[in-house]
Amino acid sequence: MSNHYFIGIPMSSSTKQSLVKWQQTLRDHMNYKVWTHPEDFHITLKFLGDSTDDKVRELVERLKSGSWPGPFTLRVGPAGSFGDRKQPRVWHAEVTPVDSLRELKETTETIVNTLGWKREQRPFHPHVTIAKKQAEGRSPKDSVTLFSQHFDEYIDRFHLYRIHPQSEQKYEQVATIHLGQEGKNGPTN
Repeated sequence: MSNHYFIGIPMSSSTKQSLVKWQQTLRDHMNYKVWTHPEDFHITLKFLGDSTDDKVRELVERLKSGSWPGPFTLRVGPAGSFGDRKQPRVWHAEVTPVDSLRELKETTETIVNTLGWKREQRPFHPHVTIAKKQAEGRSPKDSVTLFSQHFDEYIDRFHLYRIHPQSEQKYEQVATIHLGQEGKNGPTN
């Protein structure tokens, strides 16, 4: 049996709370089919898709023995979107990329590529999805000052997640990799 997986950076409790406020305000203006569960807020480093348990175990070993940058800080926000500006299909919080994030992304791509996953060809656009699959309404991004906020996010780890598409909270942490801890990452969580 196989499951779908991805590698991502979790958000802190304070950023999650702020993004929930964004969702509450956005709901007054737009109706989306999918609202990200607060525990699922993350920055995707690599979508892996379908994978076997054996391949995932090997991936976890490689990730845990990888050479990762030390912890760093990212700026999350302001609000952004994909698709039509007035009726975007995806609402998200922008993430300002820094060198450590780019290094984390590139090292992740290299490791997963050695195990048979294809390299991502699209440019890396880090973000945190708030809502997707737009149904109706008009974007309030330019008229509500709340959406111009940004938050400093301290990044000291990332996770391998298993996807449960039918659950309310869709992402389960399978393994945690701590930054700046080459060879010191413990067993799978």
